[in-house]
Amino acid sequence: MKRPIKNPNAKGFTLIELLISVALIAIIASLAAPSFTTMIATQRIKGLANEIMTDLSFAKMESVQKNQCIAVDFSAQGYTITQLTTCTTTTGATIKTVNNISASNNSFSPSSGTTYLGIKFEPVRTTATITGTDLVISNTNASTRSLKIVANTMGRAEICSPSATITGFKPC
Repeated sequence: MKRPIKNPNAKGFTLIELLISVALIAIIASLAAPSFTTMIATQRIKGLANEIMTDLSFAKMESVQKNQCIAVDFSAQGYTITQLTTCTTTTGATIKTVNNISASNNSFSPSSGTTYLGIKFEPVRTTATITGTDLVISNTNASTRSLKIVANTMGRAEICSPSATITGFKPC
């Protein structure tokens, strides 16, 4: 015995309509996924560059506040902020170490040559002694995008975008 339909005008989706909608959403999401990957990689580059700028400002202010030379030395793995015993030495107490920057697929490289950037902030004249070359930050998921940290002898650092690949920063 058949049951009578209680409401023949009931509204809803059929199974086929629902499957077609899900398939369209999956296609659109798969087209947008590469854009999200590049966007996330770009944000990681920006975040690391801003963290470095904050730490460079911190090192300069620590130099003035403690009236001692502070050095910031970069390597392929990260960077170290050191309070030097005197301005002519290269050793002292480590204030901060940032290692394993490759965990987020970021990498450092010198803009030319093989010598990484090193900055020594002097408290008396509030100047900086710079060794090495500018630092380039890139990400393996966005290989065409990078940012460069450029420091000058006045102890000021700035971020620029080589070939204007990342918006919001001046081109270098």
